[in-house]
Amino acid sequence: MKLIIVLLFIECMLPIIIQAIQSSIPTDANTASTDSRYLLHTKLNALLQHSYQTLPMFVAAILLSLYLLVPLELVNRLVVGYVVFNVVFILANLASLTTLMRISWTIMVACNIMIFGLVWYFL
Repeated sequence: MKLIIVLLFIECMLPIIIQAIQSSIPTDANTASTDSRYLLHTKLNALLQHSYQTLPMFVAAILLSLYLLVPLELVNRLVVGYVVFNVVFILANLASLTTLMRISWTIMVACNIMIFGLVWYFL
């Protein structure tokens, strides 16, 4: 149970961390689109939107699994997978590794869907 709470906290902090990094990068309105700071700022903005879009489904899956008493051992593994592959997705996006980014996103979404599948199974 503690592991789920810690990982949920980490996942909820990711958008805040991304926002802090993004706001620390100085940008100029007249900056050319080829400027590396501008491109990094744009990537971080996309990652911030991604984090905000995926967070509600993840939190709902965890809350439902805890409410319906799904075995914690199974949920722990899937939550660890989700958080790890979300961090891998963020790092792969910043490093422009598109194949790794797609693979990590697919596994991340699969972990979330499997949590909902466990909820449905134990319903």
